[in-house]
Amino acid sequence: MHIEFGIRKLLDILAEGGRFQVISFHSLEDRIVKNQFRDYARSHSAKLVTKKPILPTEEEVRENAASRSAKLRVIDKLSAADTGKEEDEDEDEEE
Repeated sequence: MHIEFGIRKLLDILAEGGRFQVISFHSLEDRIVKNQFRDYARSHSAKLVTKKPILPTEEEVRENAASRSAKLRVIDKLSAADTGKEEDEDEDEEE
């Protein structure tokens, strides 16, 4: 619940065109972030930058064992103009 609240509040204050990045360390956290980002992308208020999470490299895990469970997800907050473009593209695809 805290994660959903935090994501919602941070997206509210994020400037249009801003980029929002979240690093999760547990699978339940990651599922919440993934679902929240997906819902924002479906509502056309944000665009997924990473469809799949970015994982640490083998070298990074060797240097920092705690990074092995980290997953990075990224979305961009769309501007009102971008939101309109997205809806027009969706309508074109349906025809």
